[in-house]
Amino acid sequence: MAAQPHGGGRTGSMARNREAGRDVPAALPRTGSPLRGSSPRSQTVAPDAIPRRRYETSRSQTSAKDSWLEAFHSELLQAPTKAAIEKRRGRFETQRSVAGTLLKLLIFIGALYLVFTTAFGLFRVVGNAMRPTAGDGDLALTTRIFDSLETNDLVVYEHGGALQLGRVVAQPGDTVEIDDDGDLLVNGNLQASVTQGTTVKGSGSFKYPIALRDGQYFILNDDRSSTQDSRELGPVGLNEVRGKLIALLRLREI
Repeated sequence: MAAQPHGGGRTGSMARNREAGRDVPAALPRTGSPLRGSSPRSQTVAPDAIPRRRYETSRSQTSAKDSWLEAFHSELLQAPTKAAIEKRRGRFETQRSVAGTLLKLLIFIGALYLVFTTAFGLFRVVGNAMRPTAGDGDLALTTRIFDSLETNDLVVYEHGGALQLGRVVAQPGDTVEIDDDGDLLVNGNLQASVTQGTTVKGSGSFKYPIALRDGQYFILNDDRSSTQDSRELGPVGLNEVRGKLIALLRLREI
């Protein structure tokens, strides 16, 4: 018989595999060996091992979402109904209509004021030189739109910075004379007096007859005893006439 190897031969640590044709290391122990540690796959994660910060963040996000939903629900409940919207719309339309009416009224008043101050004038009569036609305190409404004046027109004219009311008795081209009997003659013709009493010459330095030039008018007071008119001031130019009377409001008994 052949001798069997002993001691340091390979058979102690290796098994001969004739089919593989090479040495195969002996199988290592599967458990209980200090050379093999426990597999991580076999470990289970406990719920308490979840990081606390991640848990708190998730909880905070959920709470914020719930708060937003509650706020949205509250606002939704407070949203106006269709009837409330229509009511507000009607109120808005009313306010806009009132504002539009007020704006139109203001524009009308402004236009009226502009037209009145440009085309018309209001004069308060001072004194009684125009009695019985007008007395102290009466209001005279005049127009500033005129090209010329006619005999017997009542006008407001300016002299020395003061306004006064008078009656036109002669026009440009006429010749005016007041005789010693107190009669008024225009172009040699006796003029019928619209007032009582006689027409005195006054204290003016004018020599009669007076020939009126272009744009000149002879204006007298209806109370012919009051000579503060053309008898003392001289002929009145058209550029001194501030308005022609169109209406007289008597505020006092005359």
